[in-house]
Amino acid sequence: MAVFNIFSRLPRPIGRLSALVITAVLCSLNTHRCQALDRKPTNNPHTNYVLYCAGCHGLTGEGAIHHVPNLKQSLPLLLQVPGGRQFAVSVPGVVNSELDSTHLTQVFNYLREEWSLGGEPFTTSEIEAGRQHPILRVHQSRAALLGISNSDPGTVGY
Repeated sequence: MAVFNIFSRLPRPIGRLSALVITAVLCSLNTHRCQALDRKPTNNPHTNYVLYCAGCHGLTGEGAIHHVPNLKQSLPLLLQVPGGRQFAVSVPGVVNSELDSTHLTQVFNYLREEWSLGGEPFTTSEIEAGRQHPILRVHQSRAALLGISNSDPGTVGY
């Protein structure tokens, strides 16, 4: 089956030029669309969670089964084991977040209070240190910390 090519009937130089012009126009439209979606962090940690975290972790921290951890289940467990706090602040979603370390600290402390997790409040320096040491093998590290099988995707927190 042949793929329809709108430029196939045009002389070769004109077809290539048309393709370049259309590509340039589409790219410029995409740039404007992205600028329209540009967002800035707020001083409200709940709003920042919704804007920057809930897209993957869900509005109530439920995550996506077998893909994104359920924060409401896994964060309390991580905060009870040695190395768990370090892990929590070193995962890709934290390390690569658009939020700066101050806003991330506020989000972590909001979740700690909202879900009554107890323990010491997170500090900005703790978040910054975690961002400097990203975890590359997230599933294996998480499984080792929690003492669960890495081969079982249905384990607690997923």
